[in-house]
Amino acid sequence: MSSQDDLKEHEPISSLPEAAPDAPEEEAPTAPPSILARLKGSWRSLSVAFGIGLLLGWIVLGWLILPVKWINTDPWDLRPEYQERYLSLVAEDYWRTGDLRRALADLEGWDETALARRLASMEARERDPERRQHIAALAEALKLQEATRPFWASLLAQRTILLSTILSALPMVGAVMLVFASFIKRQPKERMVEELDELVVEGETELTEEALQQQLAMLAETQPEDAQSEGQETTEEEQKEETTTPEATEEQTDVSDLLSGLFDEDSESFEHLQMLSRGLADVDVDSLLDSAREVLGDLVRVCTLRRQAA
Repeated sequence: MSSQDDLKEHEPISSLPEAAPDAPEEEAPTAPPSILARLKGSWRSLSVAFGIGLLLGWIVLGWLILPVKWINTDPWDLRPEYQERYLSLVAEDYWRTGDLRRALADLEGWDETALARRLASMEARERDPERRQHIAALAEALKLQEATRPFWASLLAQRTILLSTILSALPMVGAVMLVFASFIKRQPKERMVEELDELVVEGETELTEEALQQQLAMLAETQPEDAQSEGQETTEEEQKEETTTPEATEEQTDVSDLLSGLFDEDSESFEHLQMLSRGLADVDVDSLLDSAREVLGDLVRVCTLRRQAA
């Protein structure tokens, strides 16, 4: 047995059993950082915490632990009820002694406006007639005049009056706005009607002038040709007429032939038109275009005005 044990002891290292493959190492759970560790890295949070603590400590110190105390204060720095007590004592002392200098010395340094308002409010709220008389005597002796407030400031201070004034003025403002709007709407219509009337009057005058010209032309054409009865034509004129009548008749026949030939199917040549234009009088094209433009502009304006009026 001993030999076997010795052999086992002297076995090479390679004969030892192989080690198992390395298993994945598990990460050890880390503890969460403490509050101090978190605060160390953020100076901003520290400064905010310090400011909040300082503010809260200051409030607690000033209100609860060491509150502010008034020492040797003036009477006008007291609360309103204590001011009124002081003023009532001064008024009673003045009513009893009648010493105005003493009252002025007791009220020295007090704002006259604030003092007048305080005495006026005390006199208005006082129920005891005797105390009211004392306060009135003190105010009369001091000859205080309450500072008059501006009219608008006093009016704005009274909300009920201001609200009622606004509500009562709203209907009137609405009525004025409606009347003004209707007046504005009527103005363009009245202008259009006036322009239409002017155009109609101008058109009537033009029509009447044209009608007169037509009547004159008709009268001139329809006048009786009684040259012999009037005895104004001489023998020479008759001879001239006799010589000129054949030429006139020839021209009239030529013109009539041209006019009748224009409307035929076979007479659309340019020569007939040239001959007709030679027999006609010259026409000013520029003036004709200007008059046509004026007439067209008047028609367009009348149509637009009538549409707007409708």
